[in-house]
Amino acid sequence: MSSDLKVSRQCSEAVRKASYVLRLIKRHFSRLDKTTFLILYKCYVRPDRPHLVSIPPESRKDISCMEQVQRRVTKLVEGFRKFDYDTRLKKLGLITLDKRRIRGNLIETFKILTDREKISKQLGLV
Repeated sequence: MSSDLKVSRQCSEAVRKASYVLRLIKRHFSRLDKTTFLILYKCYVRPDRPHLVSIPPESRKDISCMEQVQRRVTKLVEGFRKFDYDTRLKKLGLITLDKRRIRGNLIETFKILTDREKISKQLGLV
């Protein structure tokens, strides 16, 4: 995060890294089946972005930029190029970044409400 608390620079850096990894995958794998793709995606592409899933909704530009990487990478699976983005995600068992953000927020809310997350009662958050 930059000094002005904007995550745009961090997002563009994560997109740059993911695009680099995507190019490496394309270069070294001529064909990708679903299983191989999921292993490579979950090990090498997605880990660069976990903290970016919680980007505030007002930064739609950053979210769509990161979503574009996921759109491109799902087309690498053999036979999936002809499907639209939502169908590719469904067949691969993946979800959009927006849904991941909402899911992450729900999990954190659950942890807070069930006292699994250590938050000071003095803050008035609970």
